[in-house]
Amino acid sequence: GAAIDITDRKRAEEDLRRSEASLAQAQQISRTGSWRWNVGTGEVRWSTEHFRIFSLDPLTARPSYASFRALIHPDDRPAFEHALDQAVRDRSRFQHEYRIVLRDGSVKHLQSVGQPDSTLSDGLEFVGTVMDITDRKRAEEALRNAQAELVRVARLTTMGELLASIAHEINQPLAAVAA
Repeated sequence: GAAIDITDRKRAEEDLRRSEASLAQAQQISRTGSWRWNVGTGEVRWSTEHFRIFSLDPLTARPSYASFRALIHPDDRPAFEHALDQAVRDRSRFQHEYRIVLRDGSVKHLQSVGQPDSTLSDGLEFVGTVMDITDRKRAEEALRNAQAELVRVARLTTMGELLASIAHEINQPLAAVAA
């Protein structure tokens, strides 16, 4: 018989499990999913958070570029595909903001960042992230609306002050004539 000390392997497995759990939790907190896309084979892999962002069940949905592309808002699809095609052609990093339309009709704003995996010697794979920026976009829209309302109120206030000044200037001579 032989005895093999597997303490180091068990420790490494536990460290790996903790690292994966921390990564999953960080992705959930930041609402950032990760993905990997093999350009040559078309194989796509998504993190659990990526599935959640797209409101898809990881047990039933199969990630693919086609399923991803189908969810991109039709108005945003050409620009996204152009950015991705250019990144593939140039083997370069890309960053793009776009909207997706979920099955229930709701819209989410996303930001994708990707780059070629430089550790591979053959083929082209991109690795990247997708971040749900819907809350940020809504806050920006609310800020723009508030600023527009503030400009409108400032204009009305200025007009009111001008009218009061004109009324005062007209009332003085009329009061003198009436006296």
